[in-house]
Amino acid sequence: MRTLILTLLLVAISSCATRRMPPPWSELRGTPAADSTRKLPQGEVVGFADSASTYAYLGVPYAAPPVGPLRWKAPRPAPSFQHLDAVKYGAQCPQISGPLGRGTAGEVVGSEDCLTLNVSTPAGASSGKFPVMVWVHGGGNSIGTANTYAVMRNLAAKYQVIVVAPNYRLGVLGWFHHAAITGGSEATPEDASGNFGTLDLIAALHWVHDHIERFGGDAENVTVFGESAGGFNTFSLLAAPLARGLFHRAIVQSGVPSTRTIAEAENFTDAPDPGMAISSSELALKVLVADGRASNRTEAKAALAGMKSAELETYLRSKTPQQLISPLAGAPFGMYLAPALLRDGTVLPIAPIIEVLADAAQGNHVPVLLGTNRDEWKLFMAFNPVYVGKRFGLFPFIRDQAAYDRDAALVSDNWKWLGTDAPAKALTQSQGNSVFAYRFDWDEEPDRMGTPVSKLIGAGHGLEIGFVFDDVEGEFDPFGIVTDENKASRAELSAAMSRYWANFAKTGKPGRGGVGLLPELPEWAPYGAENQFMVLDTTAGGGLRMERGAQTPEAIEQRIWSDPTITDLHTRCQVYARLFAGFAKAAGGWTEERRASLHSHCPNETLEALMVEPEKK
Repeated sequence: MRTLILTLLLVAISSCATRRMPPPWSELRGTPAADSTRKLPQGEVVGFADSASTYAYLGVPYAAPPVGPLRWKAPRPAPSFQHLDAVKYGAQCPQISGPLGRGTAGEVVGSEDCLTLNVSTPAGASSGKFPVMVWVHGGGNSIGTANTYAVMRNLAAKYQVIVVAPNYRLGVLGWFHHAAITGGSEATPEDASGNFGTLDLIAALHWVHDHIERFGGDAENVTVFGESAGGFNTFSLLAAPLARGLFHRAIVQSGVPSTRTIAEAENFTDAPDPGMAISSSELALKVLVADGRASNRTEAKAALAGMKSAELETYLRSKTPQQLISPLAGAPFGMYLAPALLRDGTVLPIAPIIEVLADAAQGNHVPVLLGTNRDEWKLFMAFNPVYVGKRFGLFPFIRDQAAYDRDAALVSDNWKWLGTDAPAKALTQSQGNSVFAYRFDWDEEPDRMGTPVSKLIGAGHGLEIGFVFDDVEGEFDPFGIVTDENKASRAELSAAMSRYWANFAKTGKPGRGGVGLLPELPEWAPYGAENQFMVLDTTAGGGLRMERGAQTPEAIEQRIWSDPTITDLHTRCQVYARLFAGFAKAAGGWTEERRASLHSHCPNETLEALMVEPEKK
């Protein structure tokens, strides 16, 4: 069976199939259990026995449905109810279906009535002070759902914590700033912020603060943890004034303190202060063309100029999620790059997050555990025909292993600088030795059909999730890497990582993974002045161990300009531009000094031309 699953994964990697694929999550549901009843201020909630030692509560509303006039508004309080059988998932938020969604690949799925959360508790936990962990799912802030993570029960069962996973608005429904939408005399500063997905997460934390004690949780010991976009969002919560006091520790997995300006979120791409390709103004043009009111961008721009603000607002609000999102289809995984996490001055500071983290007078200073995976970028390269071809039109093969590893290392090391070292240094400056860093190195995937998956994906993006949730059986396995052959190594590392994560949630330090537990794990030291980080790997890969050293942009720049395996100047210039003016820009990595460096090395190249996707070899 595992062979079949991985074969299907490899087929999916090498094709743009639009057929219905197996669902990424089982339709978890159960029979209401009377002894799971919890009386909340909003109403009586009944869950079900999810396993022998946990209860699950699914689809619990934490805010009013953001539909009709509440689209592109800050979340409003959830309506009260008399009784709720919380025994099945709520809807996923609107998105293009892909590996993290449910539905036919490439189609817009989900419902705007999606502001629900799932709760997993130790069985019988109706009182007490269990630590609470709030999981923020990933997906580029345009795809994904909390409903993928039934494995959160493992932490509740094994470590006596309560895990909460909210759904939140995504993409152009989650972050959208346009004068026609955010203005008006009745708009609050939060309504005008454009940060609706961020405000949803803050509303979910308010729900936890107000309700979690009824489930046996400690409202004064809440850990926010998230991966990828969930990590980006966790960084944003560390900077958000409105989130202050709502959580007490934070874990960032493969996140970056990335934000966008209001100009990037709203302006046309050809404005003096240009917006992003999917800014609100550019989206309006795409919708006008898709609607038949214009045949091209030029005509759409003229039509938009002739619309009054109120007319445009009515027009955009009248569109269904499918009409708003369908023009954006075609991106890998369904994950389109719309501006998110906007520096509006109310929900998020005007200053970049990295500056807020370094300032003891700003932000939410709590213990932080953060890190990245050694081969982050390989997962994305595996879908890129520049790097990966197809045998018989189906099975992927790496065209040039040396170039593949070189480019993967450059981007992945860049990710480590942005997502681990730069924020860890900033946080250490502002809050001392309450910052802990890691690098995830596990790469013991199987070979399949002539494809060495350990080389194709390696310690790739997202692989650590199953280990964090102690998922030895492979219930969460979108990568198809779970086999009987690597079960022992996965069990070894899963036990260690889940212990470290749970102990951090309980105490604010990963320590040795808990007092009195065997086997004893290595002591996880703070990042500190020596830039220490824990390498997370199995015995076969060198084991759990502390190492020292930080990635720096200067070292990465030097590698690009001097690497002898890059044989032409155009490729060097393109790699540099895509790393610093592309990937690192939203986190403050594109500076005037780097612009000058690019110009001095590449005087005849334009940034616009360098940012174009390379052609297939």
